[in-house]
Amino acid sequence: MVTDHGPGIPEDERERVFQRFWRGADDGEGAGLGLPIAHQIGVAHGGGITVVSPGPTGDGSVFRLTLPR
Repeated sequence: MVTDHGPGIPEDERERVFQRFWRGADDGEGAGLGLPIAHQIGVAHGGGITVVSPGPTGDGSVFRLTLPR
């Protein structure tokens, strides 16, 4: 599980974070490949990755990679 305390991800954009090259509205750094790669690794091993936003503190996001035992 990875938690950040950034601005969070609007509900209508949460599924898009797993699309290659999607970077959101803030035009931050990065190529938009990290989450899609993590998602594909999870799927390749029979799992996946989910996002919850806002996180438990009311801000940011929580990303959870699940893999079978």
